[in-house]
Amino acid sequence: MKWIGYENVYAGLKDLGLKSFELYMDRELKGAKYRDMGEEVPLGFDLSTSEKRRELSEQLGQEGLTVCAILVENDFARTDLKSEIDWIVRTSEVAPQIGCDTVRINPPMRIQEGISEGQYLDITIDCCREILERTKTTGVSLAMENHGVMGNRFEFLRGVLESIGSERMGLNLDTGNFYWFGYPLGRVYEIIEYFAGKAKHTHIKNLKFAEQKRNSFRKPGEDWPSSGATIYEGDIDHRKVLNWLRQAGYERDLTLEDESLGRFDVKERIGIVKEDLRFLRGLI
Repeated sequence: MKWIGYENVYAGLKDLGLKSFELYMDRELKGAKYRDMGEEVPLGFDLSTSEKRRELSEQLGQEGLTVCAILVENDFARTDLKSEIDWIVRTSEVAPQIGCDTVRINPPMRIQEGISEGQYLDITIDCCREILERTKTTGVSLAMENHGVMGNRFEFLRGVLESIGSERMGLNLDTGNFYWFGYPLGRVYEIIEYFAGKAKHTHIKNLKFAEQKRNSFRKPGEDWPSSGATIYEGDIDHRKVLNWLRQAGYERDLTLEDESLGRFDVKERIGIVKEDLRFLRGLI
């Protein structure tokens, strides 16, 4: 919201006609700064004390807003897994205090040499089981994003979800990341349809490739970031995606994540986001 040119998050949401947003929290339970797509912006949110959480909850109520999910940038490939687990647990404990019932988490991200996918699968399962056990009274769901290289592999995600088998464990279904990973477009559709019933949160994203690359396997991140596309111009047909989510009974948010914006002048970005939203609202 701030990166595309709005003075603050609330003003941007009001201008776009939105009532909910995803909120990043660091290890200190503050959204002081967030870095993505090579840019860093100050956010100013703070959940580190009960007083701060009460103030934010009151402010959200006054603004008529909700937080649809809290974003945590953990990494289950780190050596200090206790720190990663504790970060997610603390976030899950405070989320209900601001009316949020979903915490978006990462799979293993920075893969270490000599550790197999099977080992990382076991590590991820163990971490998530501990988090779910320690947060069982919160009612908060964990939404693990198909993110990075290992986290976009169909077999890995299926293994995590089937092994855990908890109603509180699901996916942050990023509609563009499977395509970014290198799956052909037809396979992307098959995977999204398969996981639609496991979605606890969404990122609506799109990419665009040359015609000869759309239905062939590619390397993860091939042509990135130039492959990033607006939601309305990319290759992925989100009408199909929304139908699969509907059929699966999905009633949660659709969170806009346009990663083409870095290619445009800052003066153009708000207009593009508004066009993305017009397009999505038309599909809805």
